[in-house]
Amino acid sequence: MKLYQKVIALGADIRYMDKVETVIKSVSVHNHEVKFYVFNDDLPSEWFLLMRNRLKVIGSEIVNVKKTAHNLRDFHLPNAILSYATFFRYFIADEVQEDRVLYLDSDMIVNARLDELFSLDLQGYDIAAVQDFDQSGWLTTFNAGMLLIDARKWRENHSTKSLLELTVQHHEHVYGDQGVLNMYFGDQWLHLDKEYNFMVGLGSISTFEWE
Repeated sequence: MKLYQKVIALGADIRYMDKVETVIKSVSVHNHEVKFYVFNDDLPSEWFLLMRNRLKVIGSEIVNVKKTAHNLRDFHLPNAILSYATFFRYFIADEVQEDRVLYLDSDMIVNARLDELFSLDLQGYDIAAVQDFDQSGWLTTFNAGMLLIDARKWRENHSTKSLLELTVQHHEHVYGDQGVLNMYFGDQWLHLDKEYNFMVGLGSISTFEWE
């Protein structure tokens, strides 16, 4: 089995298939030999076959992670734009074989190499992320659109189970899975430079671009 240094997880339903494809294309422009895990419950196998053939040329791979036995549609979302597929990120550590994985939302564009990020010292934290931002300025919470995850620690701490339990209890009054993730990790996360999850409206283009 080939060992990949760069492992990326994404989650989508059929409505977001084209957006996930755009993320993968943007990663692949700057990074070869990447293993993509795509969490979904309705993406067609033909699409995965097409993507597999395209990625093979640059030494990359795509894995179809079907999650059909779930009740994620029952969880409240803060707006109609978001999909229940946003909760698929909870299952990353259970399905990804590698110990380090980068989660990306399907509205991300990657415009640089990721080597430095994947070799980063997580300093004992389960995740690394970028501080969130809204109209009032910088917040104390993190933006969950990009998460660098120590999957081994998530498995050891049974984080998937805890996140699902918290979601059942609090999904009606927090901001989706991002609110639950911040509730679970609190201040126990490694702060990354803002260039790794640049949000439109902050003034300049950086490594990641959030739309």
